[in-house]
Parts: sequence; structure tokens; C-alpha cells
Amino acid sequence: MARCSRFFKDSGRRVLGVDPAQEIAERTRASGIPTVVEFFYPNACRPDPREHGSQALITSNNVIAQ
Repeated sequence: MARCSRFFKDSGRRVLGVDPAQEIAERTRASGIPTVVEFFYPNACRPDPREHGSQALITSNNVIAQ
């Protein structure tokens, strides 16, 4: 997961990762950041607020690299 996710988490913010790669998601979870395994579609940007809370900011990293 991107360093910015760790920065937000270390700043006391709730963070939810979204990544389609299972292996990367598992490493991200192991670092303490909950992560949803799916592509970054609109529904991935709207996770269930009862489970993950509401969102104030959405960032992305390495989305257009390919």
C-alpha cells in the first residue's frame, strides 16, 4: 500500500485500502491497514459506512501507470 496510507494511519485517521491484487492486499492488512480486494470502481469508493465509517478523502496511487 502507498506510503500516504501509512501517513494517514499514523496521523490517527481511519484508512481503508482498495487493491485488486490479493498478495498486495494481504501485505497491506499485515501492516495494519484494512483493505478491500477489488478494483477501484465507484462502489469500492463507497464502502458500507456501518462497517468502515464515512469517508472524508479519497486518494489514489499508481492508477494510470499501465
